[in-house]
Amino acid sequence: MILENIKKADDIKKVTPNDYAALAQEIREFLIEKTAENGGHLASNLGAVELTMAIFLAFDLPTDKVIWDVGHQSYAWKLLTGRREQFNTLRRQGGLSGFCNPEETACDAFVSGHAGSALAAAEGMAAARDLKGGTEHVVAVVGDASLSNGESLEALNNCASLKGKVILVLNDNAMSISKNVGSFARLLGRMLTGRRYNRVKAAAERAGHKMRLTFLRETYHRLEQVVKSIWLGNAFFESFGLRYIGPVDGHDIQAVENALAVARDDKRSVVVHIVTIKGK
Repeated sequence: MILENIKKADDIKKVTPNDYAALAQEIREFLIEKTAENGGHLASNLGAVELTMAIFLAFDLPTDKVIWDVGHQSYAWKLLTGRREQFNTLRRQGGLSGFCNPEETACDAFVSGHAGSALAAAEGMAAARDLKGGTEHVVAVVGDASLSNGESLEALNNCASLKGKVILVLNDNAMSISKNVGSFARLLGRMLTGRRYNRVKAAAERAGHKMRLTFLRETYHRLEQVVKSIWLGNAFFESFGLRYIGPVDGHDIQAVENALAVARDDKRSVVVHIVTIKGK
């Protein structure tokens, strides 16, 4: 098993790209088996496996700070930070928390359930980093339902006044407890409905991956922004002072890693819109 060899956060970087799909499958099988025994959140975690793997590949943990909201999507995160052997204790007294917990590992930067507090916390950490002259990246992974609550929207409103940068990863699976409703859900839906645009975009990404044109990644994403603004009329996040990248297939590890790398290397605050399937 590949998963058995992952004891700490950077061990996934030793896995070859050809084995990424096998590792994702091992993680899903492990989660299904363990949640059947212990209970817990299954569908939300099955949808976030590739996204979790890509975050570890794109960032340097625990130096970089990653805050999960919704925290119950972090089971794969626990496995990839070396907590596999303790997973039998999940949600049991004295055992692993069902959410991120800084007392368990330095990789867990903050405790968050699904209160919409991750982006606000990330902005606080980024402000502290800048005051101390640090260089670490601060990432908030936020579910689409969590992003629509008041604290998240207040944090979005504050992004433009932030001197440093934060990276917002929007994990969009169109679901919370049930199907999302309201204006924000409709907005995200419109971002995904340009089918012809997304087919062309996917074809271009596949061609780039085959030719390994990673050195053109930044140019590609800049061109994508221009085309997207014309085709989709998408300027919502830019109005809050964040560069928008997406939508990205959240189950294509290479595509997610590429998008995160662009966000990591940009000097501005960035939102990376990842589209996943709950229960995949």
